[in-house]
Amino acid sequence: MTLLSAPLRNRTDRSRRPYRRDRVLADGRLDATEVAVALPGRPLRRVSTAGARVRDDTGKLLGLVLTSTDVTEQRALEAALREAALHDPLTGLPNRNLLLDRLDQSLAAAERAQRPMAVLYCDLDGFKPVNDFAGHAAGDEVLVEASRRLAAAVRPGDTVARIGGDEFVVLCPEVGSEAAAQVIADRITTAFDQPLRRSGGAEHAVGISIGVALCGPGDTADTALASSDAAMYRVKAARRPAHRRAPATV
Repeated sequence: MTLLSAPLRNRTDRSRRPYRRDRVLADGRLDATEVAVALPGRPLRRVSTAGARVRDDTGKLLGLVLTSTDVTEQRALEAALREAALHDPLTGLPNRNLLLDRLDQSLAAAERAQRPMAVLYCDLDGFKPVNDFAGHAAGDEVLVEASRRLAAAVRPGDTVARIGGDEFVVLCPEVGSEAAAQVIADRITTAFDQPLRRSGGAEHAVGISIGVALCGPGDTADTALASSDAAMYRVKAARRPAHRRAPATV
């Protein structure tokens, strides 16, 4: 993502000075403009420059004032904060905020195309004993491995988000039909047939319950999530005490 108010140009700071000076002379001022400064053997730096003409009481031009500030660390911090606001810190997956934004976009695209999308609400089965008996650190490892399996099982362009605890949501734009949505859900279910392995070699048999909702015109992000969540709970209720069966679709 570009964070600059002007396009990046790989020039040295010295080559930019006449440009800044001319801008101030022509326009009277130079609002904060960022450029990339490339110095031999050093990392690229981002520099913000502003300037103004200086006149005496009679209006005679006395000179120019240019100020340049290195904003490299500031921009890096802003990017990190933006990333943290939109992604789950444990798994790196999109969080609820980013999920809702993408869901709104996917619903709008589905309405324009008159082609439904699918929302898959996923809840891990058997995860609580991992936390209770192996500890939260082990639980975190299992969640990370679960997120990898989820991401590997979906299509390119689908979104896998962690919305809290052991709950994940998968957005499948332009899925087209209930059968196509079921194929994706079955592929995710199959990905959890094998135990999840931690870095030390310990394995945990964790399954997954998936509720599927086909969404289109008239749906909102809230109704899409509510429908898929309800479908997921129907799956859990229907298959107790077993852990893995075919997902339900609404």
